[in-house]
Amino acid sequence: MRIDEFSFKGIESGIYHLICQTTGRQLLPQMRSKTLTINGKHGVYDFGNNDYAPIQHAKKIVYVGDDINELRNRAHQIAAWLHSTKHEPLIFGDEPDKFYQARIPGGINLQSLLKIGECDITFDCQPMADCIVDTGEDIILDSDLPLGSDIMLDTIDNYTFNVTGDTTVTFENHGLIETGLRSQEGSKFNIEIAGSFTTLSITMNGKTINYNEAASGTVIINNTNATIETNGINKMPICTGDLIDFFEVIPGENEVIITGTGLNCSVLFDFRQQYL
Repeated sequence: MRIDEFSFKGIESGIYHLICQTTGRQLLPQMRSKTLTINGKHGVYDFGNNDYAPIQHAKKIVYVGDDINELRNRAHQIAAWLHSTKHEPLIFGDEPDKFYQARIPGGINLQSLLKIGECDITFDCQPMADCIVDTGEDIILDSDLPLGSDIMLDTIDNYTFNVTGDTTVTFENHGLIETGLRSQEGSKFNIEIAGSFTTLSITMNGKTINYNEAASGTVIINNTNATIETNGINKMPICTGDLIDFFEVIPGENEVIITGTGLNCSVLFDFRQQYL
């Protein structure tokens, strides 16, 4: 995929032999501030926990046909490709290691001459870009990940730890924004515990969750959807701690303290790194 091209829904624009031009790439999302103006006081009161609005990325595409009939047929094919009622992955050729969750709610207007058609596309995107691979994926030398990306080879080994006693582990988040319960829809941060234990306590970045009964199999702490399941069964009632906030992976180094009894398990920190 050339740097001026893009991929949407897993289909590259080059398939349609399009000429593409970027006409707008929003760098920073608009903040939705939670503030209150107080009479007699300078500025505003900031309640914190501010979040970001969606962003827009715009492209102009040009396509050709031998005659007006072929031009219209190609227009229908392109419209079917760009049609989606939900967010789909959007990848730009100049940033192939990241994707945006995007859709086109505003429709597309076609301008055409006898053998040339052109239109402007505005993608409405979730505010953060996501890495195209999760830390729980095993990356090999012939993978599709571009050279120069932040993700290292053998990623899953860097985020999986064997735990047979009280343990402190560290791992790196190469993303540029935290990922957790307040992240955009479609984000991912799971802690996957495979094996067995009698009791388990995990502390990460100032938050703690305690699992207060013996378990065997696979426990998944889903920090973006606020669930805890063992072998697919809800285990929230037997857990205590920071269950309102869950865990959050922050940019840079993350330190985790794992304690408990009867520990004989591996712990995987499986998340998708995100970028502004």
